[in-house]
Amino acid sequence: MKKIFLFFLIVFATQAQVFISCKKDSASGSLTNNPPNPPPNHLPIANAGNDTTIVAPANTVNVDGSASTDPDNNITSYLWTKISGPVSFSIANAGTVKTQITNLIEGVYQLELKVLDAGGLFAKDTVTITVSPGPSIAIQWQKAFGGTRVDIAQSIQPTSDGGYIVAGNTNSQDGDVMGYHQGINGCYQTCFGQTICDYFPDGLVVKLSGSGTIQWQKTLGGSAADNLLSIQSTTDGGYIASGLTYSNDGDVSGYHGGNEADAWVVKLSSSGDIQWQKVLGGSTGCDFANVILPTPDGGYMIAGHTDSHDGDITSIAGERDVWIVKLNSSGAIQWQKTIGGDKSDYAYSFQSTSDGYILAGYTYSNNGDVFGNHGDADAWIVKIDNNGTIQWQKTLGGSNEEIARSIQPTPDGGYIVAGSAKSNNGDVSGGNHGGSDAWIIKLSNGGTIQWQKSLGGSYEEIARSVQSTTDGGYIITGSAVSTNGDISNNHGGQDAWIVKLNSNGAIQWQRSIGGTNDEVANSVQTTVDGGYIIAGQALSNNGDVSGNHGATDAWIVKLKQ
Repeated sequence: MKKIFLFFLIVFATQAQVFISCKKDSASGSLTNNPPNPPPNHLPIANAGNDTTIVAPANTVNVDGSASTDPDNNITSYLWTKISGPVSFSIANAGTVKTQITNLIEGVYQLELKVLDAGGLFAKDTVTITVSPGPSIAIQWQKAFGGTRVDIAQSIQPTSDGGYIVAGNTNSQDGDVMGYHQGINGCYQTCFGQTICDYFPDGLVVKLSGSGTIQWQKTLGGSAADNLLSIQSTTDGGYIASGLTYSNDGDVSGYHGGNEADAWVVKLSSSGDIQWQKVLGGSTGCDFANVILPTPDGGYMIAGHTDSHDGDITSIAGERDVWIVKLNSSGAIQWQKTIGGDKSDYAYSFQSTSDGYILAGYTYSNNGDVFGNHGDADAWIVKIDNNGTIQWQKTLGGSNEEIARSIQPTPDGGYIVAGSAKSNNGDVSGGNHGGSDAWIIKLSNGGTIQWQKSLGGSYEEIARSVQSTTDGGYIITGSAVSTNGDISNNHGGQDAWIVKLNSNGAIQWQRSIGGTNDEVANSVQTTVDGGYIIAGQALSNNGDVSGNHGATDAWIVKLKQ
């Protein structure tokens, strides 16, 4: 129940006698009276509105004092203040009749509205805001996989037997890892200008049971650096994986030279034995196969990027182009093409559609196949037909850097995109929280933005993977550093971050998982029991992480509501 506090001014009035000065008007002989006393001032009545309950991670409430009244119609000011509740909160404008309360966390808040009138009388009222805990998501099991060196899981897919297949890379030769191809402890240059110094990694493939037990594992590669970025099941019960290689020995043959990465495709049997492998690219640049998809004719489609000008690449428009390659069932190139402009263009995600393929990445170009760039890097969405011909393209972003890292077709014929945004203009609206926000965009079938959301806090958040869910919403995974805004907790350093959105992009729940060091979720898939399976990496050995072998482990987490 609300309490209304009325504070009165004491007014003294003398009612014994009213003196009226009367005198003869020299001109008219009439009487002249003094003016009457002013009418009394009445107390205003404050009304702070109805009590409100929201469910975390929702953290914003609008309060409205417009039902406050004054018999004399002379309210001059309103003032909102918090009188009790958690420390975290912000009032957008405390001196207006309506305002917004943000950055709320779980707990009970009491806000006070003070209404003041022109005569100095005031009244107060309170409103209660309750932030209830959101739906819970539990870790059903987790598995830290690896050895004493660095191990990373990049991609995960459910398998027909109820288990999971995982691809990534490893530097280890102990713990869970066997068969490492001995490489030097040295440095190599990546396509993005970064130098990595460590033992050269092998590609890693792990088959897990439905409860996370290792059924088999394979380290694939040679004496230089090798990495697997994508894996899919094939109709013969085996697997197809893609990534990159610098090797030309061990499991790898056909490297084009040049000391930079070639795209690498490996076909595995159901038990992980290599059936064939192909190295694709040129000698003059760096070539990646970021995603591979089986095709209905028994072949495969690859999406990645290249800056080579020879070998398997017949043309390139600029510094680096998106590279699309069609392979037959044995890995021979049937056709390939590059798309982009005169600057650097990248493809991170690639999915089949009813009439072709959709890819997502980012671009610095604003010519050639690219138009509409907003400045810096834009997220780039390209729809192609089955022959690689562009049907449409969209550059999405603002004046700063935007990247699309994951795309999925949606049941309505559109697309859901996940990535990151640093802008707060152009296509990016709703308020950047600071640094990089996770950015989620819903597109129509033709690429028109239907809605978009910036999610995060004051530090760095990135969305790395998105999937549609059976309730019409979306599950997003990535990483979060913040402890405010849309993020309610952090274990330390960088956490793996899981966010559930409804069909309109509103947060239904979110959870940061990890320990006191750094964790990242690179890939998410839905599971038949209504849960989620996540693949990434974990450096911690506390909090939500147990069983770490040393350094960074590949980390698999099964979640269930």
